[in-house]
Amino acid sequence: MNVELIDRADDLRKFIEKFSALPFIGIDTEFEKLRTFYPILGAFQVMAGDTAYILDPKGCSLAPFWKALSAYGGTALFFAAEEDIQVIETSGGTLPASCVDLQAAYAWLGYGNSKGLADCVKTFTGVELLKDQTMSDWLRRPLTDDQIRYAAADVEYLEACWNSMRKILEEKGILEWFLEDCRLQFTPSGRDPVSSYEFELEAAHCLTARQQVFLRRLLEYRQNTAERLDIPFAWLMKTKAVLKIVQDGRMNMRRLVRAGMRERAAREYGSDVMRIEKEVSRIPEAELPARQPSADEVQWKASLNAALGSAADEIVRKYGIGRQRVITKDMEHELVLRTAGLLPADRTPLLLTGWRRQFFEPACNKVMERVQKGGSGA
Repeated sequence: MNVELIDRADDLRKFIEKFSALPFIGIDTEFEKLRTFYPILGAFQVMAGDTAYILDPKGCSLAPFWKALSAYGGTALFFAAEEDIQVIETSGGTLPASCVDLQAAYAWLGYGNSKGLADCVKTFTGVELLKDQTMSDWLRRPLTDDQIRYAAADVEYLEACWNSMRKILEEKGILEWFLEDCRLQFTPSGRDPVSSYEFELEAAHCLTARQQVFLRRLLEYRQNTAERLDIPFAWLMKTKAVLKIVQDGRMNMRRLVRAGMRERAAREYGSDVMRIEKEVSRIPEAELPARQPSADEVQWKASLNAALGSAADEIVRKYGIGRQRVITKDMEHELVLRTAGLLPADRTPLLLTGWRRQFFEPACNKVMERVQKGGSGA
């Protein structure tokens, strides 16, 4: 493998001319996010052909590359793409039309849902990656030879692994299903991230309607403040502290700290938290939105989950897809809430879209037919 450091505008222009015509490129990023809300890009790796290019955003502007990446007509290969997507977007870039997450592909083939790159590379190439620069300072310059070697290794084997995995997925007849999931993964959902708390925070279901309003407003405040100040969520208040504040109520500075806020954060932002609590307390009872129930409160949840589980087991048995990629707890809860009329009408549960629909819609319909006949679905 050849390795080239790109830290000058002329070299970047020549590199763009080379990679744009290739059918596949491997992508990874190195960044810093310990003290900020937005990740700070330290290095951007691209495997193009037989060469790993290490793009240095401190050496030259990557604006021409972002434009070329957006227009790239081949397939970009990632491994565990979530943070890479965020880095690209916050750095001013846009994803190409075709992207694949090899960690997801590895899970689809039954190797586990959160396995690392080293496991995948060893499985499909026999090579053992040396992961010795994980805690490296990627913002310091110049980049060391060890850092450059490490960064290059993270993209060197992506195409080889994908070629093997793609062949297996195709032989199983599930390649198009996997690519469909990739399109969903790499397309912004446009959903309000705060509204997802009904799935992420199980304790939220035990709150009163007023407390749920307080919780939502605190989460919105944390989100907006962290973005505005470019600081981590935890510097304001961790999610555990947010819930404790909502559950305990009657906040003052001492109670905020006892609920889990750091003293400095309580001094700087505690007045805002108390103001939000006071505003919520003044909302007339008649103007409060309906309390958001848990999926556990839906009478036929157990029957529906059992039917969905049976359908998922059949998919796993027949096609060998890793079960966590077929169905998740969040997917189940989303569908249960939809059958109970507790989701917005324009929000279609994932289990009733795409390739999953042919398996899970019949299972759902059978249970709901029994419910409509007067039973609990059992």
